[in-house]
Amino acid sequence: MNGGVEIETSLGEIRQFQTGEILLVEDISGKGHKTRNLEKKERTSLFIHI
Repeated sequence: MNGGVEIETSLGEIRQFQTGEILLVEDISGKGHKTRNLEKKERTSLFIHI
């Protein structure tokens, strides 16, 4: 919702998403991922389970 995020998968792939972009995540198994804020400020995100 505000603030970009960098996401790293358990396989080492890194992608960045800017404020307002939408990400549809379909892989719900595996080791997980790491997230980092792109800016040095608190980020607000919205997760909707469909």
